Amino acid sequence: MKAPLLRALSESLSRSRAVVLVRPLEEGPQFLVDHSGVTAFGTADDGGQPPVPEELLEYCRDALARDDARVIEVEQGRYLIQTIAPRPRLIVVGAVHIAQKLIPMAQLAGY
Repeated sequence: MKAPLLRALSESLSRSRAVVLVRPLEEGPQFLVDHSGVTAFGTADDGGQPPVPEELLEYCRDALARDDARVIEVEQGRYLIQTIAPRPRLIVVGAVHIAQKLIPMAQLAGY
C-alpha cells in the first residue's frame, strides 16, 4: 500500500469512519471509497486518475452497508473490495445487575 493511501486510511479510522479499500486484481491504482465517494488514490498524485465506474462505486456502498469483503467483476476488470471499519463500541448505562450480565455477553460478541 502506497503512503498517500495509508495516510488517508489512517485518518479515516482515527475519525471513526468506515471506508472500502479497492484493489484491482489486474493493473491499476488502489483507492479508498467512503459514503461520499472516492477519497484517495494509492498514488502520490491524484491528478489524472481515471474515473471510477459508477457500478464499482455501487458495490463499494453495498460493502460499507454490509461490512464485508468480496471479489467483484465489472467491465473494467476484477477488484477486491474490502471494508475497513473502526472497532464497534458499546456503552452500557443502567443498573449494575443488568450490566453484570450484559458486559460478558457483549465481550463474546466482540465489543
